[in-house]
Amino acid sequence: MEPRQNAKIIKAWADGHEVQWSTKLRDAWAVWDMVSASIPLGHPNSNWRVKPAKSVVKWLWATKKGSLIVPMMTEEEAKSAGDFIRIEGTRTKFPPEGGK
Repeated sequence: MEPRQNAKIIKAWADGHEVQWSTKLRDAWAVWDMVSASIPLGHPNSNWRVKPAKSVVKWLWATKKGSLIVPMMTEEEAKSAGDFIRIEGTRTKFPPEGGK
């Protein structure tokens, strides 16, 4: 049996993922919410997708004395780990957890 048109989107929502929708009249993605939704989940005249995860940006860091370069960390990780300065020009964008 062939799965229905938006079966993957509906299953992702049922599994706890946020889903987004848009239409030809609306050129932006909006998070679909069962409580405030104006259209049913998976409506065939709308575009549907699982909300993409945000990418993670990391830099190389050094101690303020410049003696040690530490592995790639986010800004938040570096602040909580100690007294580091960011090495400019090392900004790297990583895919979100799970590689999606």
